[in-house]
Amino acid sequence: MPLSIFSYLGIIALIGIIVNDSLVLVSKMNTFLKEGMEFKEAVYQAGVVRFRAIFLTSLTTIAGLAPLMLEKSFQAQFLIPIAVSVSYGIAIATVITLIMLGDADGKERTQTPLPLGPALIFGPTPAQSGKHGAGGKRTILGETADRKKKGR
Repeated sequence: MPLSIFSYLGIIALIGIIVNDSLVLVSKMNTFLKEGMEFKEAVYQAGVVRFRAIFLTSLTTIAGLAPLMLEKSFQAQFLIPIAVSVSYGIAIATVITLIMLGDADGKERTQTPLPLGPALIFGPTPAQSGKHGAGGKRTILGETADRKKKGR
């Protein structure tokens, strides 16, 4: 699909969405830095903790634009370039923000594995979260904030 003025308008809208996702990540990273975590580990942990929020925001945006991209009517032909540029751009930006930025130093991390499956998107089940309920101190990885601070 060639770039048109509508594609450029979609790219401008995409910039706003990317900034929003990045602010979510950076705010959590700053919280970890204030707790005394090293920079690279803070970036990685922020990506782990905020993965669900950023991923679901991106996924619902792409899913919401999919019907417009598949529309065949004449009126929709003007809006399809906007939907395509936002959808593909947000998919690429999400991968760059979460995967590539989080693993920028290339080290393997064995101490905090990424949670897989439904727990990654929907949060831990009561069995995974142990005695703490949804309002407890447990993180998605199952460690308490107190253990992290004490280094246990």
